Amino acid sequence: MKTNLLTKRNFLRIFALVAAVCLTIYEVQSGSFTGIPIAGIGVGYKLADALLTVTHALPDGAAATTSAAGIDLGLRADAQMLADFQINIVAPDLNVTELPNAKTLVYALMGSASSNMGTPTLIADNLIVQTGAGGIGDLGSEIDYKLPDDFAFQYIGLRTTGDAAGDATTADATISLKF
Repeated sequence: MKTNLLTKRNFLRIFALVAAVCLTIYEVQSGSFTGIPIAGIGVGYKLADALLTVTHALPDGAAATTSAAGIDLGLRADAQMLADFQINIVAPDLNVTELPNAKTLVYALMGSASSNMGTPTLIADNLIVQTGAGGIGDLGSEIDYKLPDDFAFQYIGLRTTGDAAGDATTADATISLKF
């Protein structure tokens, strides 16, 4: 007994798949691609490049601010940003020694013209705020941040500012790009 594989149901499945592929190709070519929808959920910004990741030492607590080396975005004076990406910031778990009760650690994104983040400009403040509580410190956090369209710095980096107690120098935060 022969079965007809091109039933109405299979035809509709194939048609939907072809339409999704065509739409994805159009979005990629037009620059509006935001991810392939899977079961109604957009994938978006999941690809990371290990070379575009910077580890950032946290401060020693005495209201210290540290600046990580910057990630080179390749922007020059009159260049345009071509790639669509987000900045990913990961704050680590901190114990009560690193972040005592009621003390905070604030993460900010900085822009600069130099790789050592000399004379940085604040891009976004309070992206992550960790506060010690309950005698356990604070659990880590992660945030993705989309740069403003008028962003004009070649390098981006991370600034962390701590309260006057605690020593988080044994922990590191990371900043990276997601495409």
